[in-house]
Amino acid sequence: MGRRLAFLLACAVACPCLASAQTPPADGIEALLARLNTVLQSGASGEFASLVSSTFPSEEIDRFAGDLIRPDIRRAVVVERDRVPLASALPGDGYRVVVELFTETADRARIVTALFDVRRPAGGATDTWRITAAQSVTSIEGLFRLRVSPAGQFAARNLTITAEDLVVTLLSGSVFLVESDAGITGLVLFGQGVMRFTPQPQTERGQLRIFGGAETLPFPDAKFDAVLNTMVLHHLPRETRERCAREIRRVLKPGGRVLAVDFGGTPGERKGLIEHFHRHAGVGLHDIINLLTDAGLRIIESGAVGVRGLNFVLATA
Repeated sequence: MGRRLAFLLACAVACPCLASAQTPPADGIEALLARLNTVLQSGASGEFASLVSSTFPSEEIDRFAGDLIRPDIRRAVVVERDRVPLASALPGDGYRVVVELFTETADRARIVTALFDVRRPAGGATDTWRITAAQSVTSIEGLFRLRVSPAGQFAARNLTITAEDLVVTLLSGSVFLVESDAGITGLVLFGQGVMRFTPQPQTERGQLRIFGGAETLPFPDAKFDAVLNTMVLHHLPRETRERCAREIRRVLKPGGRVLAVDFGGTPGERKGLIEHFHRHAGVGLHDIINLLTDAGLRIIESGAVGVRGLNFVLATA
């Protein structure tokens, strides 16, 4: 197809952040970020200077504020991801903070991940916190607001949509157009149909058989020295996870190892915007440990990866 129409879009992003070293006094920094949220919402870039230290170079203030704050912003959300103490500050008086900033205009939105160094005078009050350095780390641009067109409804019969490795056939039903200011960007299909996913690589075909309900991996017993399972378990229902773990145990050689990495934060942990957008149920660290243990594997090591919400378990056959 000259122009591909996407009928389903799923996006998962992970970004590096800093691991908490201790629990600092929260109110002063949270109040500072709340003021930043207000400035973003107002679209007044000149107000950003009131949030920064007098040591912050004025040209950097203008550059950072000009990129981040725009007069057409309709909605803003500021979320703190993590913080660690600054080595050059007295205990409790300086932190490096990882922040996600979501801004939305009339037709699109963006998410910026930034590092802020924040300080207060020694023993200063909660309203004396200021930003002393700022750096944009990553950004997601062009998040478009989509809408289903009320005038774009069509009756369909034997409609076929073809993409790489994928064929969707709507035998009978209705098709709704999904639009943005850029034009038609997607389709919503209702009715009776068939979806065929036929990946070309043999490894992907093997994964499809497992995730689609096959009972065994297409490999003999004790075939592999290692198995890597990353960001997959949280997509699977419990029974399929258990079957997958048993098959991993079967195909591992004696002494072979499996490394499983997946979502599953701890209670009370701060969550970022991306994690809130990720709608699959998480798989907790203890769930992964129990899953592999019940399959007959012995746990060697487990814990947090160092990126918010990700855990790992290393086990051996």
